[in-house]
Amino acid sequence: MMVSDPRFVHLRVHSKFSILEGILDINKIAQTCRDLEMPAVALTDTNNMFAALEFAKGCSSKGIQPIQGLQVHIKIRDNHLNPHSPDDTAPIVLLAQNQTGYQNLLQLNSRMYLDQEKVFPYLTLDELKACHEGLICLTGGSEGPPGLYLHDGSYADAKKIVSELMAIFPAGIYQEIQRHSFEGSTCTANEMKTEAGLIDIAYELGLPLVATNNVILANRDEYASVDLLFYIKNGGFKTQNDPRRILTPEHYFKSQDDMVELFGDLPEAIDSTIEIAKRCSFHSQTHPPMLPRFCEDESEELRKRTLEGLQKRVNTIELADSEDVYFERLEYELGVINNTNFAGYFLIVADFIGWAKEQGIPVGPGRGSGAGSLVAYALNITTLDPIRYSLLFERFLNTERLSFPDFDIDFCSEKRDDVLGYVTERYGEDKVAQIVTFGSLGAKNAIRDFGRILRVPRHLINLWASEIDPRFPFKQQRRGNEILQEAERSQDYIRDMFNQIEVVEGIPRNTSRHPGGIVISNKPLLESVPLYHDRKQGLPVTQFDLKWVEEAGLVKMDFLGVKTLTVIAKTLEKLARSGLEIDIENIPLTDEKTFDLYANGRTMGVFQVEGVGMTNALRLMKPTRFEDIIAIVALYRPGPMEIIGDFCAAKNGMKKAQKLHESIDYILEETNGFIVYQEQVMEIVRVMAGYSLGRADLVRRIMGKKIPAEMAKEKPEFFKGADDKDIPKETVEKVWDQLEKFAHYGFNKSHAAVYALVSYQTAWLKANHHLEYMASVMTMDLNDVDKLAAYSKDLVKSGIEIICPDINQSNSDFEVQDGKIVYSLSAIKSVGVDVARKVEEVRGDEPFKDIFDFAERIDLSTISKGAFENMVRAGVFDKLVGNRHQLFNNFDILSNYAKSQNSTSNQQSLFDDIPDMPKPALRPAQDWSEGQKLAEEHTSIGFYLSEHPITRFKSRLTDLQLTSISEIVEWQENPVEKFDSKKTIRIAGIIAKVTKRISSNGGTMAFIKFSDDTGEIEAFLSPELYSHGDVVMNENALVHAHLEVDKFKDQIRASTFKILPLENLIKDPQDPPITVCIHFDKVSVPGQVRSILEENTRELPNYQWSRIVFSPFCEEIKEELAIDIAGTYKMNKKVKQAIKSLEGVIKVSPMD
Repeated sequence: MMVSDPRFVHLRVHSKFSILEGILDINKIAQTCRDLEMPAVALTDTNNMFAALEFAKGCSSKGIQPIQGLQVHIKIRDNHLNPHSPDDTAPIVLLAQNQTGYQNLLQLNSRMYLDQEKVFPYLTLDELKACHEGLICLTGGSEGPPGLYLHDGSYADAKKIVSELMAIFPAGIYQEIQRHSFEGSTCTANEMKTEAGLIDIAYELGLPLVATNNVILANRDEYASVDLLFYIKNGGFKTQNDPRRILTPEHYFKSQDDMVELFGDLPEAIDSTIEIAKRCSFHSQTHPPMLPRFCEDESEELRKRTLEGLQKRVNTIELADSEDVYFERLEYELGVINNTNFAGYFLIVADFIGWAKEQGIPVGPGRGSGAGSLVAYALNITTLDPIRYSLLFERFLNTERLSFPDFDIDFCSEKRDDVLGYVTERYGEDKVAQIVTFGSLGAKNAIRDFGRILRVPRHLINLWASEIDPRFPFKQQRRGNEILQEAERSQDYIRDMFNQIEVVEGIPRNTSRHPGGIVISNKPLLESVPLYHDRKQGLPVTQFDLKWVEEAGLVKMDFLGVKTLTVIAKTLEKLARSGLEIDIENIPLTDEKTFDLYANGRTMGVFQVEGVGMTNALRLMKPTRFEDIIAIVALYRPGPMEIIGDFCAAKNGMKKAQKLHESIDYILEETNGFIVYQEQVMEIVRVMAGYSLGRADLVRRIMGKKIPAEMAKEKPEFFKGADDKDIPKETVEKVWDQLEKFAHYGFNKSHAAVYALVSYQTAWLKANHHLEYMASVMTMDLNDVDKLAAYSKDLVKSGIEIICPDINQSNSDFEVQDGKIVYSLSAIKSVGVDVARKVEEVRGDEPFKDIFDFAERIDLSTISKGAFENMVRAGVFDKLVGNRHQLFNNFDILSNYAKSQNSTSNQQSLFDDIPDMPKPALRPAQDWSEGQKLAEEHTSIGFYLSEHPITRFKSRLTDLQLTSISEIVEWQENPVEKFDSKKTIRIAGIIAKVTKRISSNGGTMAFIKFSDDTGEIEAFLSPELYSHGDVVMNENALVHAHLEVDKFKDQIRASTFKILPLENLIKDPQDPPITVCIHFDKVSVPGQVRSILEENTRELPNYQWSRIVFSPFCEEIKEELAIDIAGTYKMNKKVKQAIKSLEGVIKVSPMD
């Protein structure tokens, strides 16, 4: 109950949308006003209006008067040395009195971001002057423009800036005073220093005072948490006396009594808050949808286009029913669309899709429930016949559940911006924008941020962060996680930090753009919403997010850039270059090779059906028709996944399909008696109970959301309708139970159907044009090393050879050549698309003759050393220079040569008689061993492409009952695989990476990534085994490891209890190794010996395992210094003789 005589209203309140400043939720602001009996409140977030409409609606719903406001920084002085310095700005508060004022708030706030010359948001006095009407200005208190000058001791400048603001807001300006008691004083030091001056200026200029509390906290308890946000935003570590901090525990939502008492000596400043609240009578409102008018008579235009479009369709497709059925359905849909005034929407969507297709831009077949519209099919918005596949228009739009239709449109990811450009040009730059989204401060990032600020040791931060599952609240996780529990028990400050993380978790941390959402308006967007610009892209974004732009009356459309469409486009381009033109929209949906690919689970790289679990389901299902693909897309999700086994058994005749009632069995015939789709729920309700499809859709929603009260009301109606049709009650009960069970899991068939179509198109391309398709898939995943490794293994498994990257064969994309796939230069680390395209362009039809030709033509001085070195590591130049190590060490010589050659070339344009520069000699170097080459290749490519180090030992590991890493990964991805206890297994491979961590009790532990020729897996090594266990932990070491694996939260966990050298596993126990000592006097000998041992002894006859010891020979040193090469090697007389013949080898002899 509000007090009848309010005394104070808060006019400066920050919500959580004052990014990394506040944490107040909008609903909490409104509820706090109710609790404190305040009739009004102003929201004044810093430099933004992200929450303006949400605030207005939230306050109004609780009977609180919302005052629309904004805290803005204004530029108060010029700094010619640093014209964009934030130190020359200070905040003021602007409040909207009326609609004009609110419109000016929108204009001013947008100008802060749309002016591309501003490197941070601020306003000039001239900009304020241009949009001042209807606004009240509060001068900012001790932190505002006059306060800033007073702090610097310049009373005259403070008075001058207030006078300038008075000239802009002659009837609506108040001198703001704040008192945030601090360390026993009524005010902060800055407030104390400036208050007298602020009051004197106000009295001299006849300016009313107003008291505010700069509200950032709900209560004092939140202070410690919010204080740390300052350091996330501004950097640095927490210190007690950081001069940049202004927050105190008193920046909370104080009561009227608290504020009246605080300003007891200035009652007029308190009274001003009520006066201002009474003057501010306007707040933003929700608005019905606004769209540009497409043409004068939209209904007639829509009718004309759809009739023409449908006639073209029926002339070219195999009809699922009579032509009359199609045109009757069209008339029905047109009636609904025109009655709901959505004709313009359909025309606008059809227009930009039509334009995209005319430009050759790949467009998806439609997505979501819109595929159920025959009008959309006739307009070429969608590409699936909704009648053939029983897709319902009412799932998309009906008069009994009136909501704005929503087409989600997919475009080729590389061409999406072209479509945005067309829409912007068609409707006007001021009427089109993208939509803002907010990244949240999650617990994992909060641990990292707060830990850094509080100077927590990095290893502890990493340990705690690794324990966080972003799916669950931190409050829940910290109480159920022993590592986090132990941490907070160990130190009070850690417990406090965890408490603070609970308070801030989930608040906005940063802004971003919605991946697909745009809005198109019938008037300039600035008249409806504030705009924002992140200076990274051309289009501005709305400051209201997805929900609130729609509440503001803007119509959201999804323009998603989809990688799969680009993959399809690239595949078709490759085929076209070879003379084969394919219309992907008209491929047969009955291709046996495609269904064979599905049935055998060979779907790596195929849209929607990758992964071991899905491929297992496909093998079980054995799809034989397109409808089966629709079904698997709908079924392979939590919930319906449990019926996949029974569904497939019924589909393949191993189990009888269930029957519910003769009146509805035909509806479920396609899905073998199971309710799979939401559309089936709607049809069953319509047929059994006599509902309209519109009302049936309402029942579907009620069941899907499991709303008990609504379901209880609907059940008798359903039973009554079924009774009117003489359907037995027990049958109705059974059907109702089935509906209740499956409606919650039922999937939108329209959505499943269009996803299935894209899946089928990609499967068809893979089945019929495997090389071109996989080359395109890999091109679109250039930066995903894990996927590239998986694709490469899948290709090799299919018998397709991959040509390693080569300077005269590789391009920026993966390409097809002579039945092989040529690896892309762009996929090499640090090289990237730009360098690869430059190589491709410069090379043209003239291959590089040698490394100097490459250096000169490409101008090596323009390529980074890191890019060149990784190309060398990957073997790109092997056919130009056989010694990778030598080339690796000579970048500077080649780069200088390129620079000098290009300089000489420029001079030759003036003087033709300048002789060619001689090619410099490259510094010599012993080439890397085979093992080192593989390690370097792994560094540059991210996985072993040419050969895995374990491959050479495969023949000797076959009979040892080892587990491949791919088998372990399959356990993880297979939902059927269950673990009752840990499995103990053995693997053989290489140690790819060792990550050492410090445990919470101070011990050292490790995460060891093992790699074999089938994949990679990370295993945990406990502190006890790290210190005392029988383990090898050298990266790139060949090992065999004993692991324990189990499943936790559907993830495989592996722990290591033994890691031994691989030689221990493969050596002949009856022929123990001997030790051979090599005496030498040249430094090059060990490398040369290593090369002989590793390169020439794979298939060696009459060998003996040998361990090598090097003994450098020096007359001055009598004692020998032994240098071991790890591992054992095959050695026979020929190998020993090859070593003896090396220059610098003095003697080769066995050691006792």
